[in-house]
Amino acid sequence: MNTESLTQNSKWFNDSVRSAHNRHVKLIPHFIIYTLLPLSLSHSFSLSHSLSLSHSLSFSLTLSLFLSHSLSLTLSLFLSLSLSLSFSHSHSPFLFLSLSLSLPFSFSPFLFLSLSLSLPFSFCHSLYLSIYLSIYLSIYLYIYIVCVYAHVYMSVDPYLSVQNFPPQ
Repeated sequence: MNTESLTQNSKWFNDSVRSAHNRHVKLIPHFIIYTLLPLSLSHSFSLSHSLSLSHSLSFSLTLSLFLSHSLSLTLSLFLSLSLSLSFSHSHSPFLFLSLSLSLPFSFSPFLFLSLSLSLPFSFCHSLYLSIYLSIYLSIYLYIYIVCVYAHVYMSVDPYLSVQNFPPQ
């Protein structure tokens, strides 16, 4: 009886350690996104003119965007605003090129569209204009994507489809 309880306890402990390890491995991209991205996209780093710092930031941003396969809309709103603010004061073409090439592969069309639409305005050095345009584009794209998702959901789900009413 004692041996069985020890075996069950040791199996439970091994399973809990394994599941905790798997959870921590899955949390690595989220840790990179929520800690590294806000730090690297902050306003103080965007004013830096160090080439090595720009290269290291572009590598970390590219890695985090490749590792994250799903970004929430709230994070996309924050990223679109932060990217436009950092690009409006950034003078590193390597950082600009690396981010613009990695965004299509991050499986976030909302973030890619908001960045690509704000790219012509990214060379403007007016802080208020950048904030206004990024908020305007983010709200517009959010409404558009919600409408597209609602249309697709209504056309796919047979219970919500208008064609199946009244029920037969």
